[in-house]
Amino acid sequence: MVPTRVQRKGSPTGTRPRHGQLGATYTPSLRDALPNTFAIFVSGLSDAVNNGAPLPLPSAPGCDLLVSTDTTAVAFVDAQGQAQSSVTVPNSQALTGLSVFHQWAVWDPSVNALSIVMSDGAVATVGN
Repeated sequence: MVPTRVQRKGSPTGTRPRHGQLGATYTPSLRDALPNTFAIFVSGLSDAVNNGAPLPLPSAPGCDLLVSTDTTAVAFVDAQGQAQSSVTVPNSQALTGLSVFHQWAVWDPSVNALSIVMSDGAVATVGN
């Protein structure tokens, strides 16, 4: 299941990686974000539940969490409103077919009281 989100004008957009290869690295990216700020790249193994709570988790306009927060990484958004984060897939056949869900949270003080806007969600399926 691919997490979905209706994009509003001015919302950041995350790429939709098709799959990660065993023993390789893929690079989900962010575009259309506020330039020269920071973003948090969120990855998880679920688009249905996060720490026992059902997803999506709404908190402020434009700020729905669509993926579980199993891991996060900070990235800096460049002057063009773009960022990226690398994901390395271990070389283990047991991971074949595993879905990993991704989403970006971007600091933008103009969007809501939390100053955070979320990208759309994406899913990568591990292949060999």
